Amino acid sequence: FDGKYGVGKLVSRSRDTDTDIVQTLVGYQWMVGTTMLELFYFSAEKPPHTFRTITVDYKAL
Repeated sequence: FDGKYGVGKLVSRSRDTDTDIVQTLVGYQWMVGTTMLELFYFSAEKPPHTFRTITVDYKAL
């Protein structure tokens, strides 16, 4: 994304280790003209299981 849209702005970064399930969230945002692009990574880990997902959203402003 950085090569095409420039350097992304970090909008979210958290890691929750308060329970036996470790949750991580990282989000970036790019603005291109009147369009906003957002990318979020989420993971939840409780060995031996891991869930990971990535979402990409385009928004016209």
